[in-house]
Amino acid sequence: MWGKGDDREGLERIAVLACAFVLATGLLAASSPAEADAAGILRPDGRWWRDAEGRVVLLHGVNVVKKVAPYIPSPEEFGPADADRIAALGWNTVRLGFIWAGMQPAPGPVDGAYLARYEEIVNLLGERGIHVLVDAHQDLWNERWGGEGAPDWAVFRPGAAKFSSWVLTYFFTPPLGLAYWDFWMNRNGILDEYVSMWQQVAERFADNPHVLGYDIMNEPWTSPLWIFPQDRHTVQRMYEKVIPAIRAVDSDHTIFWEPSLPSLQIFHDQMTLPEDARLALSAHVYCSVASLFGRDFWPADACRSLDNATIREARRSRDRHSAGWLVTEFGASDLIEGIKDEVEWFDREFLGWQYWEWKHWDDPTTDENSQLVEEDTGPIVLRPKVHVLERTFARRVAGEPVLHRFDPKSGVFELVYHPDPDITSPTEVWLPLDRHYPTGFEVTVDGGDATQSPSDPHILLVTAESGAPEVAIEVTPAA
Repeated sequence: MWGKGDDREGLERIAVLACAFVLATGLLAASSPAEADAAGILRPDGRWWRDAEGRVVLLHGVNVVKKVAPYIPSPEEFGPADADRIAALGWNTVRLGFIWAGMQPAPGPVDGAYLARYEEIVNLLGERGIHVLVDAHQDLWNERWGGEGAPDWAVFRPGAAKFSSWVLTYFFTPPLGLAYWDFWMNRNGILDEYVSMWQQVAERFADNPHVLGYDIMNEPWTSPLWIFPQDRHTVQRMYEKVIPAIRAVDSDHTIFWEPSLPSLQIFHDQMTLPEDARLALSAHVYCSVASLFGRDFWPADACRSLDNATIREARRSRDRHSAGWLVTEFGASDLIEGIKDEVEWFDREFLGWQYWEWKHWDDPTTDENSQLVEEDTGPIVLRPKVHVLERTFARRVAGEPVLHRFDPKSGVFELVYHPDPDITSPTEVWLPLDRHYPTGFEVTVDGGDATQSPSDPHILLVTAESGAPEVAIEVTPAA
């Protein structure tokens, strides 16, 4: 057993054994897949996500979205090597985007080949213990405004993007706002077609244990009159239709909602959603000051204040709907200081996240420096920001977390939780051995014991002592 906080001799043995193990296995090649998480659909429980055994689950992961035709990555662009590398980072979630134009290129049935390829990627990830958020992605509604999303048959407004900035295009292009208004008002039945599309997708994945849930629309917009709160008269119409349609074919998976962009950043959530026990907020955390300048610099004080406000409002929206939450986008830059600030904030909230984005694939609405992988095909070379994204973290906690903290500079990780005596499975802590513990590590545990997983040395299994009110864990690099 590994152990007690005052057992210094035991700590030395741990460090020596860990060093010996790492060296004997060739520093545990980073490309080896991670041990799969326990199978089964996760459920939101207030601020927590829980697995079938009741453990609190923390999700770390990334977005995988190809926004240009054919709107889904080929096997050469995203295959087993990508899934293995994501799993080797210890990540257990992916937000996998599909584009309405690809999923339903004509009114009626969805495209069978497109859905089959999408399902192939879902299962590729799921087989490695990665929970997939099925995401209907759009930005700027359609290619004619420099974005992606709606098929041409669902767009009735002429025009083109007049600004190089997607932000300015949203705010100062009236035909774009009218195109969204057509959708909310169900012109020619296009909202009904969108609901039908979603019902067909949900029916396909209703029994798939790899699916985390359904993100109904990425960053919806309202209308040209963006200066007024409008979500209850626009975006809410979609959720009033799509939530019952999905529940008619799938009662288990979580449905994620997002307020409109103006509501998220300025007016806050004004919607009243249908009652549902499995709802979650899809929150995006971007510093608007940094975004205005292409995320080329990080005004730390201003961005910390703005991020704080965004998370605070997201928490209020989550609580208003008695729902779960997940940060489904953040980052999108090489500003390591900013990324570090944000993931440390998420750690304090024990809030899961999905970094934007894995590969770029000529993304029309995101700068080139958003991606984590250097090239869209070929060998997977990660950019330097991975150092703060590949983290020691508690993937599953057999109780209620109290403190969760990691310093990528020192490699020190701390976890404190109140154990639940009704949960028999252990707490699981992911250890990035190559990156943060190349010569081994030391572990102290107060109120419990720790062992290395026999099937994956990256996983530390922690069990509470009988009757212990609290378990405290510290992992440090070996001296």
